[in-house]
Amino acid sequence: MDVLKRLQNHNIKPSVQRIAIMNYLIEHRTHPTVDEIYTALSPSIPTLSKTTVPIPARTAISCASVAERFMT
Repeated sequence: MDVLKRLQNHNIKPSVQRIAIMNYLIEHRTHPTVDEIYTALSPSIPTLSKTTVPIPARTAISCASVAERFMT
């Protein structure tokens, strides 16, 4: 299932930042810090700030979509 559908299935409004952060978390099987996520994504998302990273990251994790990805 793609990221957009995962977010929508959990009633989370997709945004550029949420989709990018979710993709990052799925592709990088580590426990990244906000700084690592920001450093990786900020070149391609100029509107991203360090204060906007934690909320979508927490949202992605809390919806269990990341956990589901690791269990399959």
